[in-house]
Amino acid sequence: MLVDYARASLAAKRGGGAVNVTLSHVDAGGVHREDIGDYDVLALHQALERLSEHDRRAGRAVEMAYFGGMSHEEIATVLDVSVPTVDRDLRFARAWLNRQLA
Repeated sequence: MLVDYARASLAAKRGGGAVNVTLSHVDAGGVHREDIGDYDVLALHQALERLSEHDRRAGRAVEMAYFGGMSHEEIATVLDVSVPTVDRDLRFARAWLNRQLA
């Protein structure tokens, strides 16, 4: 929903270009619409799509942790992997996304 809103808003403004964004503002748990701008949403969405193409499980883990607010144990259950695997996937994903969005 946020991505569709951002696309519509940017199209209406005739804007373009990506803005650097990090995941630090969502580390506490969930994303709030007022905390991120339209460009940030699109940049993050595009980076998550690229991550999922590179490593689908890590991409799903990020979505569940940051946008779904799921614990590492819950993610491990859904993905049918161990908690240490989820930890590794999230560390990898965070580093990968930070590099993509820098």
